[in-house]
Amino acid sequence: YRTRSAASGLGPELVGDPRVRAAGRVHLSGITPALSPGCDALTQGLLEAPGLTVSFDVNHRPRLWGPEEAAPRLLALARLADIVFVGRDEAEELWGTSTDRDVRALLPDVERLVVKDAEHGASEFHGGTRVYVPAPTVEDVEPVGAGDAFAAGYLAGDLRGLGGRERLRLGHLCAGRVLRVTGDLADPPPPDQVDELLAVADEHW
Repeated sequence: YRTRSAASGLGPELVGDPRVRAAGRVHLSGITPALSPGCDALTQGLLEAPGLTVSFDVNHRPRLWGPEEAAPRLLALARLADIVFVGRDEAEELWGTSTDRDVRALLPDVERLVVKDAEHGASEFHGGTRVYVPAPTVEDVEPVGAGDAFAAGYLAGDLRGLGGRERLRLGHLCAGRVLRVTGDLADPPPPDQVDELLAVADEHW
């Protein structure tokens, strides 16, 4: 469905766009470099651009490119990012890693690596520190969009200045809200409840 889409016409000239430079932060998906050579060049250009904080969700889509082509390219792009999101099962399929620590060994220089393990939980590696937060139990109505919601919650927590454990928890909270609805969008947690929700002990999730 993405063949000859408007997005596939994007190219590296956007790296210098004043609106991009003014943003300071850019979030990228591993879907983009699979769309066209221009999109691949754009992704790399943004990851290498000075002055930008760039997060990258590996987000492998086998229908766009198989593991043989995608695995080395996605690994190379991820190594350029400041923050990387990847599913544990996704990393195993692409790179043969079986644990979150194995993924960290492949991406030792990424400032922050977040490894999501489906309904079990997620880990953040920051320098030599690992933080793990289990996922809360939720009714899974439809999984579409949960990964994007997790990344949105985590990055929102980062913008709020939260620590690693709280960033992961906010990611879980946002993903959980999407899992409870049909479709890939849901309202985020109410701002006046976020601090209380984040303070809940792990064993009660």
